[in-house]
Amino acid sequence: MMTKLRRCGVFFALLFLTVTASCKQGEGERCQLDDDCSEGLYCELAGNTRAQGGFCKAPGSSTTVVDMNKPADLSSTDQ
Repeated sequence: MMTKLRRCGVFFALLFLTVTASCKQGEGERCQLDDDCSEGLYCELAGNTRAQGGFCKAPGSSTTVVDMNKPADLSSTDQ
């Protein structure tokens, strides 16, 4: 009886991990490949390599990527 319960527990745990691990990313969420994104979206790279990753984007959308590697110019005295 205990072995049967243990097998069922392991089966459902593996099923849960499989279902949750295969979820696709929505628009604006992090990705490394086009396959990481939901249907109709593609992976817009934020850097020069896929290892740096990017975000899922809809074709034709006009969102821009902020380059976080460049420091902001804080020398302006405008208030």
